[in-house]
Amino acid sequence: ILNSSFIFDLKRSPIFLLILQNSIMNIHNLMATDCKKENTINEPTNEENMISDDEKENLINEIVS
Repeated sequence: ILNSSFIFDLKRSPIFLLILQNSIMNIHNLMATDCKKENTINEPTNEENMISDDEKENLINEIVS
């Protein structure tokens, strides 16, 4: 049985955050490649595709909280 304090500790652990960040980036990369496959006219540049560090922090904080 997992008690809530264990889950809380897990969420705060750097390894968990690293895995979380990695999955977010993987999902984002998949979405970016999907756009390229469709050969959209307004193809976004790599800079536009990249998630800023602030956005990453916000996403992680939302999921963790």
